[in-house]
Amino acid sequence: MGDEWIGIIKPYYYKGERDNEPYDIELMLRIYILQNLYDLSDMRAMTEVIDSPSFSRFCEINWSNQVPDGDTIEMFRNILVKYGLQRKLFRQAVSMLTGQGLILKKGTILDSTIIAATSSTKNKEKNRDSQAHSVKNGSIWHFGYKVHVGVDSKTKLVHKVKITAANVHDVTITHH
Repeated sequence: MGDEWIGIIKPYYYKGERDNEPYDIELMLRIYILQNLYDLSDMRAMTEVIDSPSFSRFCEINWSNQVPDGDTIEMFRNILVKYGLQRKLFRQAVSMLTGQGLILKKGTILDSTIIAATSSTKNKEKNRDSQAHSVKNGSIWHFGYKVHVGVDSKTKLVHKVKITAANVHDVTITHH
């Protein structure tokens, strides 16, 4: 893993308290990468790193007691999201792959998927997510967000991700 990526995360990472040593940032980053590549939940990522020899090798793990639990993986992921670090890492990865000729901006395929948000107003604030919106897909209404993904048509590598309200049409974000 690049020292640059570790340097981006280190100022925001858990420092360790009361003799509780934090997991190595590089290990957490490797698990995060696998989690995103294979669309794994926090608990599933932990299980796969323990059970899969290829995942263990990638994470440089020899024993199952070296693997963080699902809650620790979740906390790491939340740090990246809270401080916008996953965007910085993603941009650097795309830049590196583009520089190596592995991603071409010509021939981009755009696809999107709807991510549901709770439409209930039965919460403490008595309101629902103000940034989410409704959209009709076929004959079914959905409330939430839409993830628009730009993929290089030759390499099939993702080079751009944009999240909008569910009612935003793909055509309006194509220029991004």
